[in-house]
Amino acid sequence: MKNSIPLADPPRPARQKPARRLFTGRFLILLPALTLALHACGQPALNPEPPGRRLQIGDTVPAFTLQVLRNPAGAAWRRDDLAGRLLILDFWNTHCLSCIEAIPRLERLQQQFGDSIRVVMVTRDAPDEVARLVQRIGLLRQSTLPLVAGDTLLSAWFPFTTFPSHVWISPRGVVLAITEADNTHEASIRRYFRTGEASLSLKQEDPAFEYGASLLQEGHGRQLKYLRLYSYFMKGVEGVNGQGDLGFEKDPRSGRVRRIYITGMPIQFLIQIAYAQNDPARDFLFDPKRNVLEVSDPDRFRYPADRSRLAAWRDRNIYSYEACNRDTCPVDLFRRMRQDLLDYFGLQASIRLRQTVCLLLCPDSLCTPQPGAVPAGPHRTMNLTRFLNMANALAPLPVVTNLPAGVAATVVDDPATGNGDLFGSVQASGWKLVPVRRDLPMLVISDRRVEGTTPDPTGQSYQARVP
Repeated sequence: MKNSIPLADPPRPARQKPARRLFTGRFLILLPALTLALHACGQPALNPEPPGRRLQIGDTVPAFTLQVLRNPAGAAWRRDDLAGRLLILDFWNTHCLSCIEAIPRLERLQQQFGDSIRVVMVTRDAPDEVARLVQRIGLLRQSTLPLVAGDTLLSAWFPFTTFPSHVWISPRGVVLAITEADNTHEASIRRYFRTGEASLSLKQEDPAFEYGASLLQEGHGRQLKYLRLYSYFMKGVEGVNGQGDLGFEKDPRSGRVRRIYITGMPIQFLIQIAYAQNDPARDFLFDPKRNVLEVSDPDRFRYPADRSRLAAWRDRNIYSYEACNRDTCPVDLFRRMRQDLLDYFGLQASIRLRQTVCLLLCPDSLCTPQPGAVPAGPHRTMNLTRFLNMANALAPLPVVTNLPAGVAATVVDDPATGNGDLFGSVQASGWKLVPVRRDLPMLVISDRRVEGTTPDPTGQSYQARVP
């Protein structure tokens, strides 16, 4: 037995809450119809006046006449014929799977509330197209809900671009709600009859939204304020005149790096940054002597010796990269950067122990060691870590030591150049550099191996490993 609920038009439409999502629904791809199509019953919308402006919450719906495709077929409905009940317009289309899946739920609401409400399915799709779909889809074929197809009038007043979407119209013809279909349910309908207010979130759609455009560019960048996590590459940047830039931003509370920006740098430097992770203990990765290139085209990683080729080399091999996390989620941006680089350039990289010839800084056995001794002439004193960084920049081989980091080193300045004289400093301080073989951590960069290709002749496997 159908329920009859007393109707009361609200004194004023309720202000609606902003919607939390913009898009709903999945899409259904239809195969060619294999059954005989039903015929549409006349024009779906009859109205002597032009559609007029877009309607908003609180507007009174102008007089209209609709001709329904079914239930009852060919019937002409005027606005006044629907007065005295809550009218719920279900806007859908023939490619929206979730619209069709929702039909049983709407059927139950219609049966539950009886003559107190009227649910009407509305679509802009052509009557012939809808009739063919009705023949093919059981949920549509068994539905008793009135259906308006080929609509131009209601869709002009309520120009939705995503489906399903619902419009509630009061028993006196006032627009109560323009909302998501999920907001139409037993509790929300009962609340309206109890309070006289719809109080549903507003479905906000912009007819000027540029579908298909990048969200970074849509509406002249108006969506950028919603960007939370991103990374991107650029090849070449105008206006930097060959000068690179690098920086990090940290979250003041967690100390985690939340933004990495690198402008106009070569590929190898980008990879060094990604693996050094802004950690001073990994600064050795920036030493070219601690990088191993096992790639088919090493020239794209190194600046050309012939300076006349520099401009052309930059055009091909200089990139910019940025990664940013504006949210509170714990994202390791350096890990993200590593994966971006390896995927984009088709590489594998890892930090591995490799046996290599290096220079060991140790006491000179031929003289009495005098760590920290002050030599005659211009000189500077620095801690051992800084001295090793300088030594690695000047020496032809990697420089290592077994000495504790707290030992002080003295650097003799070369009067001719003003630069530190590495070997003079070592000798004056009572130390020497001895060639040795050591297993050193090296940044190994190689071409990505494709499964099923010829094995590496060295028998070594270069698996991408992120430490």
